[in-house]
Amino acid sequence: MDTSQRFAQLLEYVESKQNVKYSVFASIAFAIVEAFDCLPHEISFIWTAKWNLGKILYLISRYLALLEVLGPAWIYGVWPDLSVGACQRIFASGSALTVVGVTVAEAILFLRVYALGGTNRKLGAFLLALYLGIHGAVYACLYKFLNSIIYTPSPFPDLVPCHPVKGNSHMLSVVFILLLVSELVILVITFWIFFTKYKSSNSPLLTTFSRDGLSYFVLLSVVSTGNIICNLVAPVRGSFTPS
Repeated sequence: MDTSQRFAQLLEYVESKQNVKYSVFASIAFAIVEAFDCLPHEISFIWTAKWNLGKILYLISRYLALLEVLGPAWIYGVWPDLSVGACQRIFASGSALTVVGVTVAEAILFLRVYALGGTNRKLGAFLLALYLGIHGAVYACLYKFLNSIIYTPSPFPDLVPCHPVKGNSHMLSVVFILLLVSELVILVITFWIFFTKYKSSNSPLLTTFSRDGLSYFVLLSVVSTGNIICNLVAPVRGSFTPS
């Protein structure tokens, strides 16, 4: 590859990272506006509610997203002239926060299915084993992925902190595939419970649970599928951003 081609690739990389910066700013603005908009409802229905496992999981899932956007994503995407070691640590922490947030949110779905099933012990044992098995594999794959990333100093440190040159993006795709499988299994179990236990019920609450559960699954599936495709086809330099 000649010098002009290398320079063109570097310019393309810098441009992609500038777009990442714009995305980070947009995400921060959206997160702040959304947090203030929902704050009155959270104070009324969440903060004053009795403490239980569902409330704890919700609060963790809710504020981990804000922590990630205002922490690792901001530093990695915007902060100039970071060392290679700093980039590795920041990216790892941002990726870990993302996966922890998703797995905590999925724990809420598992808990909801357990409640809809009438807190049946056999169902609870199955859900617990399924959750630990799938998400244990998720963290194992995430660990392998993070250990596979190799950074080099950036040629434009004032614009881009570090330059990722190698990484096992297929392992990251496995993470999202496992999460997608988990979401699919939960959806199937949810509708099985509805059709076998609440088929004749006209409860508005159950209707809302059914509709919202399907909508949430579709959104998660679209996000997971998009992540899988991007990790498989995008170049290393454009794939690895903690967001």
